[in-house]
Amino acid sequence: MEFSSVFFIIFFLPVSVIIYYLTPAKYKSHVLLGISSVYCGMISIYLLILVYILITANYFIALRIEKSSGRILYILSLLLNIILLLALKTKPVLSAVMPMYSQNIFLPVCVSFFMLEFIGYITDVRKEKIFAEKNYLSFALYILFFPRFIMGAVIPYQDFYIFSKHSRINLSILGRGIITFIKGLSKNIIIGGYLYPLWNTVKNIEPDKLSALSALLGISAFIFSFYFCLSGILDMSAGISCCFGYKLPSDFDHPFFTSGLSDFLSRWHINTVKWFREYVFNPLRKISGTLASVSAWVLIGLWYELSWNKLIWGLILGLALSFERFTKCRNIIYTFVISLISWIFFSQSSVKDSLIFIKALLGGNHGFADSLSFYLLKSYIVILLIAIYISTDLFKNLTEKIKDNEYLSVPVGAVMPFADIILLVISISAIVSGGSHSLSSMFG
Repeated sequence: MEFSSVFFIIFFLPVSVIIYYLTPAKYKSHVLLGISSVYCGMISIYLLILVYILITANYFIALRIEKSSGRILYILSLLLNIILLLALKTKPVLSAVMPMYSQNIFLPVCVSFFMLEFIGYITDVRKEKIFAEKNYLSFALYILFFPRFIMGAVIPYQDFYIFSKHSRINLSILGRGIITFIKGLSKNIIIGGYLYPLWNTVKNIEPDKLSALSALLGISAFIFSFYFCLSGILDMSAGISCCFGYKLPSDFDHPFFTSGLSDFLSRWHINTVKWFREYVFNPLRKISGTLASVSAWVLIGLWYELSWNKLIWGLILGLALSFERFTKCRNIIYTFVISLISWIFFSQSSVKDSLIFIKALLGGNHGFADSLSFYLLKSYIVILLIAIYISTDLFKNLTEKIKDNEYLSVPVGAVMPFADIILLVISISAIVSGGSHSLSSMFG
C-alpha cells in the first residue's frame, strides 16, 4: 500500500491517527505497533510473517551477543541477514513473499531497508555502541514502524529510541506533519509524475532516431523525476511520522548543482549513505580510502538493484569521489558531467543501452536536434526549470529568507494553508485520473 494511494490518504492514515490520539499514553506504542503490523500485512501477510521471524531471531541474537560477546554468532547472524537481503532482491523469493507485488521492480529496494537496520543493530551491539533492547515490542516497533518501513529513512536504533522517548503529540505537531506529507505528495505526484512522461517518451524512441537534445531532455527528466518521486515519498514518511509524534531526519537536502560531487552525494539519500559510510566505508578506510569509497558506492548501487548497470553507477561515483579527494577538483561542470554519465547507466536496463544513449547524447545517433526534440523542449521546459530550481540551494535559501523576513512571513504564512489544500486536491485528482506513476515504473 503506497502512501500516494487514495485508500491510504483518505482512510488508512486518518483512521490510524484518530485511533492513536484516542489511545492512553501508556498504550500508544502498542497501538502503533499494531497499526504498523496491519500496514505490513496489507502489503503481504507472508512479508509480515517473515519480518516477525527476523525480528525475533535478531532480538535474541543481539541479547546473546551482548551476554557472551560471541564473535562466531555475530558473523553467522551477519551472513544470515546479508543472504536474506540478497534473496529479497531476487524475483523468485520476492514472488513467494509478496505474490501480489512481484512485478513491482522497485520493491526489492523497499523491503531491504529493514534488513540494513538488522545488520546495523547487531553490529552496534557487537561493538558495544548500544545495549541490546530487552523490550521485544520496542525492537519490533523500530523495524515495523510503518511510516518508514517500506521507504526508510534508515536510522540507527539508538536514534529511533530517542525519537520514541521524546515523542509528543498535539494539534500543532499534527498540522506540521500533514503539511509535510502534502508537500511530499506534491513533489511525488505533481513534479515527479509530470516529468516521467518525458522520460518515457525518450526511452521509447528508437536509438538511431534519438537526437542529442532529446537524449539530454530525457535523462534530465529521469533524474529529476526519480529525485522528486523518491524524496517526495521520504517527505511523506517524515510527515506521517510527525503526525504520530516522531521526528525523523531529512533524507535529501537540495543536492543538485552543488560545487562538488562529494557535496552532492552527502545530500543524496542522506541516512542510507550514512549507513554505508558507517558499516562499509569506515572499516575499509583503514585499508585504503579508494577501496572504501568504491566498495561503498558499488554496494549502494547494487542495493538499489542487482544489475551490472547499478554496479557501474556506483563504480563511477566511487572512483570519481576518490579522484576529487586526491586532486581537490571541485566544480559544478565536473560534478554535472560525472553525475550525468552515472545516471545514464542508472536509468538504462543494460550496458549496451547505456552506451547507445551516451552516443546519442554526443550527437552520434541522429544529430544534435530535430523537430521532436524542439517539441519536447517546448512542452517540458517550464516544469524542468521549476524542478531544477526547487532541487537547488537557491530555493532553499529563498524559503529561509521569507521565514526570516518579518514583512513577508506573515502574509505568506496566511496563504500557505490554502496553497497546501490546492496541492492536495491536485495530487489526489492526478492519482484518481491515473496521471501519477509509482517509483517502480521507472525501472521497467
